Amino acid sequence: MAKRNMTLRGSQEAFKTIVDTSLEGIYQVDNSGKFIFVNETFATLFGYRQEELPGKHFVDMLSAETLPKVEKMVQEVLSGKNVRDEVAVKHKDGHEMPVSFSAAPLREQGKVVGLTGVLSDISERKQAEEELRRKEEYYHALIENSLDAISVLDADGIMRYESPSYKRVLGYKPEEEIGKSGFEYVHQDDMQRATGAFARLFQTPGLILHEEVRVWHKDGSLHTVEVVAQNLLDNPAGEGIVANYHDVTERKQAEDTLREAHDELEKRVKERTLELEKANEALQVEIGEHRRAEEAAKGITREFLTILENSVDMIYRLNLQFGTYDYLSPSSEIVLGYTPEEFIALGFENASALIHPDDLEMLSQNILELIKRAPEQTATGPIEYRMNHKQLGYRWVSD
Repeated sequence: MAKRNMTLRGSQEAFKTIVDTSLEGIYQVDNSGKFIFVNETFATLFGYRQEELPGKHFVDMLSAETLPKVEKMVQEVLSGKNVRDEVAVKHKDGHEMPVSFSAAPLREQGKVVGLTGVLSDISERKQAEEELRRKEEYYHALIENSLDAISVLDADGIMRYESPSYKRVLGYKPEEEIGKSGFEYVHQDDMQRATGAFARLFQTPGLILHEEVRVWHKDGSLHTVEVVAQNLLDNPAGEGIVANYHDVTERKQAEDTLREAHDELEKRVKERTLELEKANEALQVEIGEHRRAEEAAKGITREFLTILENSVDMIYRLNLQFGTYDYLSPSSEIVLGYTPEEFIALGFENASALIHPDDLEMLSQNILELIKRAPEQTATGPIEYRMNHKQLGYRWVSD
């Protein structure tokens, strides 16, 4: 007897250890609905201390929406049935949380005196399920409203799925095409290229191919579609050859029109180039004659040009009528830091900005005097003023 008692006591202690360390909440409720026993996990799950729950009615831990369902299940258990379900329960702080629970009759001497069971928090699982549901709805909406059609073909090229946009692209209802060949409407001249691409896809898992093929629309018109296909036969997410495609007929027509226009333009450019080359040859002859006549008219001799080019003074010719420099000697680079080409490119207005602001009025008066004397071709006296050197700042110059 002593040995039997020790064995029983050992079994009870082992059972208590299992209950106390269980990751699931374990509970017992009497016929009146009050808790007889809960383990630490159960109490913690609801935000209570373990000693707070015995004597508390289970109704206090249920929302008004959940109560009728749970009361019905409790009656089923008290009648001798086992139940398992998922319900929302109420935490001590008032927030609701989803749990999964099971309940079985609690018997003493063959009589049902309450119920016992286990309970688990499934908040994380529910959140994951909700996130998955939202993603599924999101991607479903993308597919439903995409301008691209999506097809899934099996290893034999038979269509297993067609997205709603299939009707927009080819005019056929998706449900009418399931079970047909994916090459049903491909133009005969493109068939070999299309089946060849499918064969390459089939041989290489994960391979992605881009192709353009012509297909027959339900209305009898010929359309060009651009296809991007990938071998996902070994991927549980696809389990087939997944093809995305859209109609590029208008784009192809525009490209053809543009190509024809380009060819026509290129032809005209060649013709015009020949005309311009001939005109240029004639112009060069005319320019040469004009230069020779101009040099003769201006009386500029080679010796005079040599003097101008080698003078240490900066020599310039200013066209007062047009406000432009007709000539500038190379010494401009020494005097002002600008090459003749740079200075002439500045123009009269920008070149005037190089003059010191305090000297502008004096210089303007001198130019006005020159304009007055133009008919007599007489000069004014020398004038000194400051100009801004490109690198050295303002320098005095005599003009």
